[in-house]
Amino acid sequence: MIPAKVLARFCPEVERDIRITVSVGLSCNKFLAKIASDMDKPRGSRRLDQDEARAMLPKKPVGFIFAWGRRRRSGYRSVASHHRRPAARR
Repeated sequence: MIPAKVLARFCPEVERDIRITVSVGLSCNKFLAKIASDMDKPRGSRRLDQDEARAMLPKKPVGFIFAWGRRRRSGYRSVASHHRRPAARR
C-alpha cells in the first residue's frame, strides 16, 4: 500500500482512539520528513521531495534544522552558509 494512503487512514484513527493530533511528513529520509511534518502543523500531512528541499533549505536560518543547538549553529546565518565554508573548518 502507498505510504500516504496508510497515513491518511492512520491519522484519524489515532485522533479518534487516543485523542491526540497527528502531523505527518513524508520524504526520502527522516531529516526531510521531520521538516515536512513541521511545515503543516497541526493535523496536517506534507510531502517534501528532494528538489523542493534543495530550493527551500538554503534560504532557511540554521536554527530551522532540527537538533542544531545554539553552539553548533554559531557562526552560521543560513543553511547555505554552512555549505560555503571550507571543509577543514566544519
